[in-house]
Amino acid sequence: MLRTALFFLATLLIGFVQAQDCNANIESVVGQVGETVIFCGTPTEVRASSKADGPVYLNFGGKYPDIAFSVVIFGDVAGE
Repeated sequence: MLRTALFFLATLLIGFVQAQDCNANIESVVGQVGETVIFCGTPTEVRASSKADGPVYLNFGGKYPDIAFSVVIFGDVAGE
């Protein structure tokens, strides 16, 4: 069930992001810490916490622990 929800969430995010104008990429986002950017890219890894209400991690630029950056979606936002 969780994997289906993650796949659906990732699909929605990709569709939403593709409709936006991107102003950051995997190479430039490191220098934009603390700024608001629109990043376009496909996660190289999606990891979910073993806890039912735990966070979901979208890793970009490699697999954990060798990643360029990670997006965290907290459990209360991601749903069950």
